[in-house]
Amino acid sequence: MANQDILFRIYYLLKTRPYSIAALHRKLTMEGVAISKRSVYRYIDRLATALSNGTELIEVENDIGGKQFFLIRNIEHQEPITQNDWLLYFNNFFIFKQLFNLSQDEINLNQRILNNLQGNAPLKAQLISIINYSDEAVESTHFGEVKLSNRDKRLLYKFLYYLVSGSIFQIDNYTEYVRNNQFIPKIQTPLKPVDVLVHKGNYCIRCVSLSDRLLHSLEIESLVSISRVSAGTQDVDVTEILKQDDYRFGYHHPLVNGVHEVKLLFPEIPGEHVISRMWHTSQQFTRLPDGFIEFRMKVEINIELLGWIGMWLENVKVLEPPILVEMMHDRILSMLEIIEQDKNPFKNG
Repeated sequence: MANQDILFRIYYLLKTRPYSIAALHRKLTMEGVAISKRSVYRYIDRLATALSNGTELIEVENDIGGKQFFLIRNIEHQEPITQNDWLLYFNNFFIFKQLFNLSQDEINLNQRILNNLQGNAPLKAQLISIINYSDEAVESTHFGEVKLSNRDKRLLYKFLYYLVSGSIFQIDNYTEYVRNNQFIPKIQTPLKPVDVLVHKGNYCIRCVSLSDRLLHSLEIESLVSISRVSAGTQDVDVTEILKQDDYRFGYHHPLVNGVHEVKLLFPEIPGEHVISRMWHTSQQFTRLPDGFIEFRMKVEINIELLGWIGMWLENVKVLEPPILVEMMHDRILSMLEIIEQDKNPFKNG
């Protein structure tokens, strides 16, 4: 086992309960790790100096035989680990571990980011991160996955730095296909980074505009360049602002104002398939006596919702709200017009 793997293993063990040096040595030896008690002491010393600000290595008092027991614990008053912490940790560890053509300063910066996230990551995340997967263990379909360019990777790397360091940043340039989008922040608007949304290999950065206090979600491939404006000197509480996202279906902005009670009707198949998956936190369903399934959720209406409903083709009926029925009707008529009149696709994306 590599030295780093042994260090991670000891770290994980000390996070679960207090261990004496002898007990650690026995545990590691039983797991097939060739290590001496003196080496265990050295690893303990390394851990004591390597831990992030959020954790500490302490000695637990014990009267039995005068043994020293060590334990790693979170410092009191630390914020609880969230799902976003998981995502940021995994993305930094797996995606940015082997970056391309980086200077030594950039490598050191990446390691500081990793150390910060790793110190706050859940135990299972820390344990899984040291496993060496073989190509045969996991097969990914890559269906609909973004092919990250070098520019995309650097943008994600920079965004993570702004997030971890508490910096305010701005967007310097967008790709051509989104420059006229009225819903995205204007160039050089001060933005506070919030987190990174990850779905099937697609990356979306979330940030709050300091000018209008609105939450924005931006696909990484829509950006050309971003830059740091300043340290986070403005006190921005994003708790209430993040509630704007509670009713968003996906991450695109709404096509119409308001939150709507969406009701859909599915036959048993694919209805059972639909209700077995998570689409939105508000989703509910009712199995009707005739075997059909009524599916409900309270969301905004955006392009992702229209596309998701359209995915089910003739196996779904839109019941409510009327505005959604009308929007689906208009788009189906447009598709028929393209086919029957042999027209080109509409340029209204």
